[in-house]
Amino acid sequence: MRKVSAGAVLTLALLAAGLLVRVALAWRRGSFVFPDEAWYYDLGRSLLERGTYRLSDEGTARFASCVAPGVPLLLAAGGRGIPLTPIGALWVNAVAGWLTVVLFVALARRWTGGWTAAAWMAVAGFHPAWVYLNTTNYPQNAQGLALALLAWAVGRRWQRAERGVGPLAVMGEGACLGWGALLVPMHLVATPIWLLTWPPRPRMRRPRAALLGAAGAAVVIAPWTLRNAIVERAFVPISAGGGQQLFTGFNADANMNTSVADISKAHWPSGMAEELAAARTGREFEAAHTRAAKQWIRENPRRAAELWVLKGFNFFRWDTGRLTSRTGTGVAVMWLQRLATVAAYGALALAFLRLRGPDRRWPRLTLGLLLVMALAHAFFVSRYRYRLPFEPLLLFCGALAMIRRREEPEAGC
Repeated sequence: MRKVSAGAVLTLALLAAGLLVRVALAWRRGSFVFPDEAWYYDLGRSLLERGTYRLSDEGTARFASCVAPGVPLLLAAGGRGIPLTPIGALWVNAVAGWLTVVLFVALARRWTGGWTAAAWMAVAGFHPAWVYLNTTNYPQNAQGLALALLAWAVGRRWQRAERGVGPLAVMGEGACLGWGALLVPMHLVATPIWLLTWPPRPRMRRPRAALLGAAGAAVVIAPWTLRNAIVERAFVPISAGGGQQLFTGFNADANMNTSVADISKAHWPSGMAEELAAARTGREFEAAHTRAAKQWIRENPRRAAELWVLKGFNFFRWDTGRLTSRTGTGVAVMWLQRLATVAAYGALALAFLRLRGPDRRWPRLTLGLLLVMALAHAFFVSRYRYRLPFEPLLLFCGALAMIRRREEPEAGC
């Protein structure tokens, strides 16, 4: 009978505890706090019960076509197995966040060949900001899972460098990018960094990977694009959204951490209120916001450039920046967010200091992803929450650094 190592037992116990913590916290939260959480849930119920993608109050505060379909599709799939109540929706998100940790634990085990790094990653899975996010109904939970799947596929390819991987494996990596885009369309800006994970030689390797990756992403995205072409009678690859986020990021009341609630209607451009009231589709609604944002940028180019820089930095902020009674975000919680951020950044710094050879590709990949995401979000809205799907990857780098440090020989030996 094969002996089970203590590291394996500890890792599995930590993973089980992590799932229980997430399920319990989701149960305790019990409902949604913010409107967009409820919109995702409403659309998930619509898909599950009626087979349509339509908000119950369609056109009053929001249009369904403005909402990326990833979370509603995930909730509808989850609703096949459990009752799709608000708590059920939070449990679907909790499982997605937990599976992200499971995949990174498995990747640590595969990459190092031992259980020590896997155990470190299982401990890192209790990262408080990630655990709390997993009890919300936001797309960043499943985006973290899409990123973990991509990291697993890239790690497998790196380990099989001599034998290489087949076309279907490359398309699978593209599918991970496509699924992430259905959740958060901005996820597609990770594509250039993904291409850099391919060696430049032989000469056609990156172009071939780009074509196969695009095919894999298309397999995931194209059915929804086709649905939009039929229902919306327009070319809408994922969602019509983007205009409202652009206006939220560039207006007279904007700052590095702006929310919709911060914008005074008194500062809206003339005619904008009438355009929004007259909007009959999501495209018209978003176009009105886009025109207003572009007008403000043209009139205030220096302030717009300043905001872009500030929002780029805001992606790396160490807390939400808001004390909110609705979410229980008090001073203590904010300091917990700050300590968790310091730990994640510390893990990445340790990885750059300690890792060598093939291992060093992981912190480089992580930093590249963070930078392109920060630059892209700076064009719209940049929030603390948008960085959280990447923190398990930072912690994975730290877990590798911890095990490699233990493997170093003592000086003088």
